[in-house]
Amino acid sequence: MNSKEHILINGGRRRLRARKAALDAQFKFTPENTAKIKEINAALLRKSHEIFDKALSAKHVLETALKNGKSPFVLDGEYEILGEISIESDREELTDIILRQPPYSISLCAADTPDRVSILMEEDNWDIEIFKPLSKYSIHICHAMHHFFCDGFFALPDTALISACDIQISLTIQS
Repeated sequence: MNSKEHILINGGRRRLRARKAALDAQFKFTPENTAKIKEINAALLRKSHEIFDKALSAKHVLETALKNGKSPFVLDGEYEILGEISIESDREELTDIILRQPPYSISLCAADTPDRVSILMEEDNWDIEIFKPLSKYSIHICHAMHHFFCDGFFALPDTALISACDIQISLTIQS
């Protein structure tokens, strides 16, 4: 990557972080907004379990292959928020976010004894940072929600533009 590409990439990230900060500062935790956060959080948690189940199933198939002399492996499962953005004025910005947002991922190695709770980091409620106001509602925020909306480029108001069908998963095997 040359210095011009580096400046463009980092400038785009700074712009998206500034957009996120401004939108999150204006966000109100109304009953409607809270319901949408709960909906997206539930969809992300379902996808977390789905990708874990797919990775675990693939791991069992590959373990059988290992017993027959095949090489060790690593399974990487990830998902990202994709899909059509419903509001035309937000399409360009959200397309940029989708292109720059790192996917949420989990990995299982051949030697692992997978523990769903530990791998999906479900032992903690991620109702911290921008989700702190939700702690009074006893809503369990999953790690994937934290990944996309706290550590990532998505702003809280973007939850209104995302549906469960916008979350796509993939599984890759490395040997």
